[in-house]
Amino acid sequence: MKKSKFLLLGSVASLASIPFVAAKCGETKDEEEKKPEVDKKPGEGKEPGQNTDQGKNPETNASPKEETKTDISKLDEKTKKELSKQLKGEFSENPSYDNIVKELQKHFKGLNKKHILVQGSKDKLKITATGVGSNPFRGTLLLSNNNGESSAKSTKTDISKLDEKTKKELSKQLKGEFSENPSYDNIVKELQKHFKGLNKKHILVQGSKDKLKITATGVGSNPFRGTLLLSKM
Repeated sequence: MKKSKFLLLGSVASLASIPFVAAKCGETKDEEEKKPEVDKKPGEGKEPGQNTDQGKNPETNASPKEETKTDISKLDEKTKKELSKQLKGEFSENPSYDNIVKELQKHFKGLNKKHILVQGSKDKLKITATGVGSNPFRGTLLLSNNNGESSAKSTKTDISKLDEKTKKELSKQLKGEFSENPSYDNIVKELQKHFKGLNKKHILVQGSKDKLKITATGVGSNPFRGTLLLSKM
């Protein structure tokens, strides 16, 4: 009787272990399903024609490329004013590219004539770098002649500032030049007594039998400016 009871307990113990084994097997199966498919090649498991690059922006490289170009318009106002002073002789319809590039190279290393387009007037300089192709520069730099005009004028000698007594004396010395064809040589010779360094290229003379109008434009490197009016005594 005792033997049979032992066997029965043993059978119950064996049966009790069955759910434990089954649960373990189920857990193992779940873990296997969660394993990454390491042996799959790129593109496998996707439907034919599915775009693997979907969602990517084809122009993502455009902005970084643009950002690598130097924007010449970003000079601060103080530097622009200084640059305008240095280029005061280039405010015209035919500015010198060589002079402009020379000054710009102080701020933009590697810049040369092929990188820019310049449009000029007596008041403005518009310097444009298109940034097209291999041009490493972009943007537009606007310079105004107003910034350096006062300083430029103050360094030039105004020939109109002669006092009345000196003008009368000069008119007497030039009495033979009151005509439509006055002699530049004679006029310059007398003017040099009052304006050191003045020569024929610095002035324009318009004459009549009663008047002499002597104009120094002050353009570019001309150190003289203003208009001197003389009347025949």
